Amino acid sequence: MSIDSVFKEIGVNCPYKAARHLGIRISGPEDMGCVVGAYIETLPGMYHIMLNAKVDLETQERACYELVKRHISHKGISVALNEDELNTTIKIRHRSIFKLFRPAEDQA
Repeated sequence: MSIDSVFKEIGVNCPYKAARHLGIRISGPEDMGCVVGAYIETLPGMYHIMLNAKVDLETQERACYELVKRHISHKGISVALNEDELNTTIKIRHRSIFKLFRPAEDQA
């Protein structure tokens, strides 16, 4: 399963709806300090994404997307992301996408 397959299943590319579809609760506490988002298993089989309410909505959405991906790939393993870590994961994903579309002679 991938996040793209979840988007296809629910009919929209929305990480919030994908999280809810997968049974993940979402909240927005304001006292998260430098953490922009966190994923935890609160009770056995109950998963929660917390998004820092003090960061902008775009950052919250990017964090939610990465945390849903984390749930899909490493279900139940807790993680917290600060803004630097979030930006690093996005840069890595963009680099791999660019490699897919680069002509073969450029990849050598």
